[in-house]
Amino acid sequence: MLLRPLLLALALQPLGAQILIEPAHGVLQAGQTQAFTARTQEGEPVACAWNVTGPGGTIGPDGTFRGEPGLHRVRGTSLRDASLSGETRVLVLEDHPGLRTVGKVDPGALGPGWSEALPFQDITTGKRLGDPGAKVIALKGAAFPQREIIGYGLAASVTWPAPGLVPDAVLMSWTEGHEPVRKDVTGSHGAVLRARAAITGARVEFLNQASPRAWTSLVQPLTITVRGLLPFAGNPLGPGEADGRGLSARFRRAEGLAFLPDGTLAVSDSQARALRLVDPGGRVRTLPDIPLVSPSFVTAQGDAILVADAGSHVIRRVDARGAATVLAGVPGLRGHRDAAAGAEALFDDPQGLAVDGEGNVYVADRGNHAIRKIGPRGAVSTVAGLPGSAGTQDGPQGTFSALMGLAWQAPATLFAVDGHSIRRVAGGCVTTLYGDPARPGSFPRIPLDGGIDGRRPCLDRPHSVAVIGTDLFVTETGGRTLQTLHLRHDGRVKPGILAGDPGRAGTRFGLFRMGIQGPLGEEFAALAEPRGLAMDGKGDLFLADGACVVHGSAPGSAAPRLAPAPLLGTWNPAVGLPLTVDIDAPPHAAHPPHWDLAAPTHYRWTLDALDAEGRPLIPQVRGEQHGGGGARAELVFRKPGRVNLQLTVITEDGVPAQGSLWVTVR
Repeated sequence: MLLRPLLLALALQPLGAQILIEPAHGVLQAGQTQAFTARTQEGEPVACAWNVTGPGGTIGPDGTFRGEPGLHRVRGTSLRDASLSGETRVLVLEDHPGLRTVGKVDPGALGPGWSEALPFQDITTGKRLGDPGAKVIALKGAAFPQREIIGYGLAASVTWPAPGLVPDAVLMSWTEGHEPVRKDVTGSHGAVLRARAAITGARVEFLNQASPRAWTSLVQPLTITVRGLLPFAGNPLGPGEADGRGLSARFRRAEGLAFLPDGTLAVSDSQARALRLVDPGGRVRTLPDIPLVSPSFVTAQGDAILVADAGSHVIRRVDARGAATVLAGVPGLRGHRDAAAGAEALFDDPQGLAVDGEGNVYVADRGNHAIRKIGPRGAVSTVAGLPGSAGTQDGPQGTFSALMGLAWQAPATLFAVDGHSIRRVAGGCVTTLYGDPARPGSFPRIPLDGGIDGRRPCLDRPHSVAVIGTDLFVTETGGRTLQTLHLRHDGRVKPGILAGDPGRAGTRFGLFRMGIQGPLGEEFAALAEPRGLAMDGKGDLFLADGACVVHGSAPGSAAPRLAPAPLLGTWNPAVGLPLTVDIDAPPHAAHPPHWDLAAPTHYRWTLDALDAEGRPLIPQVRGEQHGGGGARAELVFRKPGRVNLQLTVITEDGVPAQGSLWVTVR
């Protein structure tokens, strides 16, 4: 029998669409076509000019669609008013013999353990489960573009498109961290997950039985991203020096991080005096025979790893074979000396490293209070700071006090961690961008729509800095946070805390704060001793945190995601007891930051009652809601006074929103 194309039309009305495309969905057999029509939202017909994009798809003036297998987008634009339009997506799948389009399946009739007896594909071995004699015709996966994002540890619904058939059995499988998982999902088009590690290889497999020994398999790949701070390599429970995979590996103190072109992460283990490599699967191995005294920061230069060996006062180069040489400096000899050859130059406690597009290497020479440059041919020069003179002066004669991490931004800007601040070096001029080099401070209390201009104590021992576009990411060792700095066009900085809980010591995997202020619940991530920071080029970040390396997955926007207070009702200046609080539903994904009562989603919420100093007056109230309805909390206070009601709502994709309201309790 020849292949038969099976047409599944999935109509999606985009936001702002002003005409509706009909039919909204449908299934066509081989050789058939589908005629689309357009109507206003009131039901009046609309004459349209039609357009289709996709693999081998066409549509006639009358709206008749014909298409080859693949995803198509059909768009209709009103002939009278070009601003009126609507569109639908059409997915054309191939259909093999044995895939039925009628009939029903009773999942309960299959019994427990059915997946072991049916010829599904085992994602760990690539072989078939069940009867090895079963003849299985494997189809290509339906390339349906989708991206499901779920929050760490949250109950989240993951869905997939209907394949246009009613299968005998359906199996969802994925790898969570390093553990393969299988889930019976027969009779459904979705599943609820609570992931606590990265998910890879997610897929749904549909089985149809043509005969007792002949099956047909269709695999639908899924893309599932877990947002939050996830385990990667090393164990936060204690230091060590063991190689291994994931939590079985041990670091004494992970310090500097850098990604190599092949996706391997280089880690300097400062207290173990070692250079470690972590593959994308989280497997750690130690490079042997590298003479390191006190390795601090690392960076990649092509396939090679550059290591700032602070204790030996040199910059070492480790090639792809693991062979180490001295790039610049004299081992064991500290000082300041520029030179035409790296072997003749002197450094004093080198720290941060950065590489520009021309092959120049920049070094934060902490002991000399200067930024040095190693040219492509090995010449060493001083580019900023006054060697031997510590200070916090801005301007062309800018001085540094305690340099640490460096980051390069094309075409010609360096960002440097200096003392308790972030400094910018551009055009030979030093500027204090954020914080006070000489004074530690806590995260600033500023208006949400404001920014910081000039020096202000707001960092406590920052360590590393990384730059993506107009956003900086900064690890703060003293405050145990990962902060984000959005560089505004007016030269000011808008800060936010992405992860970390200053009130808790130790690593805790969990959700990103994304600007949420305390008090924090146990669902939010905490950091023990954040130091090194590296971006993987795919939008994720990795942090060296004490005895482990953690994975910051899908951080999203660096700006705080705060919505208006999600509290309903009209509040008088004074209210009696008990105080009843009505909580609206969370913001709909399509309409942030508005609160939508009809949003069909699952969310969790916490309600804190705080005094003027931010201290809790009563125990925190928690709730969990399904669907679009709101919630209600009843609070009883022992004494009157001013109360700050602070509500935090977390949607299933791990994005929190927060609002607050002051009331007076009589």
